[in-house]
Amino acid sequence: MPAVSEGRRSGMSSLQEEESGSNKDCLACRLSSGGVISLASLYVAYQGLKRPRPVERSLMMAAAGAMKSLEAYIVEDHNEALEWIYREIGAKRLPVHGSTLLHFDSHPDLLLPTDLGAEEATCREALLPRLSIGDWILPAVFAGHLGDVLWVRPPWAPQLPEGELRCTIGETADGLVRLDCRHPYFVSELLYAPAEELRNTRTFSIVVVTLGEDTSTAKAVAELAPRLRDTPYILDIDLDFFSTHDPFRAMLPKADMHGRLQKLFAFEVSDDVTSAQESRRALLTEAKAVFDHLDRVGSLEGFTGPSPETELMHGLRELAAAVGEHYTHEEVDWQLVYDAACTFDTCGLPHHVSTDQQVESSVEQVTEFLSALPEPGCVTIARSSLDDFCPPDQVEDIQQSMLDRLTSLYPRLRVNVKYELDDEPDPGGEAS
Repeated sequence: MPAVSEGRRSGMSSLQEEESGSNKDCLACRLSSGGVISLASLYVAYQGLKRPRPVERSLMMAAAGAMKSLEAYIVEDHNEALEWIYREIGAKRLPVHGSTLLHFDSHPDLLLPTDLGAEEATCREALLPRLSIGDWILPAVFAGHLGDVLWVRPPWAPQLPEGELRCTIGETADGLVRLDCRHPYFVSELLYAPAEELRNTRTFSIVVVTLGEDTSTAKAVAELAPRLRDTPYILDIDLDFFSTHDPFRAMLPKADMHGRLQKLFAFEVSDDVTSAQESRRALLTEAKAVFDHLDRVGSLEGFTGPSPETELMHGLRELAAAVGEHYTHEEVDWQLVYDAACTFDTCGLPHHVSTDQQVESSVEQVTEFLSALPEPGCVTIARSSLDDFCPPDQVEDIQQSMLDRLTSLYPRLRVNVKYELDDEPDPGGEAS
């Protein structure tokens, strides 16, 4: 038994001396001198031959980490970004739960499909086909994959107030996903439910800061950097952050469609949130029936509305008559007109087509902001040009300018183009 103990001590001493660089106790020297080799010493020597020393191993691990790429995905429609976020989670490059979303956009994108069920929201295959550009974030929050949402907005995007909104999202008794935020942005879209009526809940924050002309980059960094210091996050950029177009503004201008809809569908704020939401539901239900009829027939001939006629019905009759006076049935997409109507709450969609100088200034400011933050776990970029939210004649220049800055900030960045290109792509410019 003492020989075993001595062997253990010998093995420990041999490892310590080897780590200090001494070769007097190396295996070859001890064998040639006729020294006694314990089993423990043989094991330690074998392990030393088989794997690198701790310092070497740490350097190899650091080098391997440095070689891993930081994935960036460029999509056209913003909701398509969620698929690639989920793939990053599947590849274990993002955690399954709780990543913060740093969201640069002229729009919050914080709605939900009004009929989205809790089971659908937690099933990727069922969820992704249901989503549109304005409602892709909150389903991922409900599922737990995203945590807090940090919305960095340009000065012309007033949909939500600056500051923090603490929200609870969950499932109603009838299985729909809702949240308890009382702001008109959510109430006008019929998404509010009291927290006590929700189950399977998660609590999260929506933090809103403004970045742009006459705003302080340092102030935005001071507000958001502490929230990103010790948590994995996704950098998400919609290129309409830099220049924004309201595609509904120029629809059917001879009939003053935009102005008429704004008057008819403006949402009035009320302290009684539940009552205000039910009034909004009644208005949208009535409007949907009218627009469905217009889509089928092209006029309100034969349509039986409420009696007595409501103010909304009277206004829609005037709108239909004005449209019919200037446009043929084939020229009008009434379902798209209804979609435009639903965008009006306390404010309409933001509209600010930036000059080239304003775009460049904004890109520089975003770069300065990002340089003060730790590196993200993933980058997603939405072009938003086919639906005209980012002006099509500006999107390519904005995209290239932002990519130039991002590749400078993040040398490991690998760009994955996930939208259809008009021309054949450069073989070296796309990763799959």
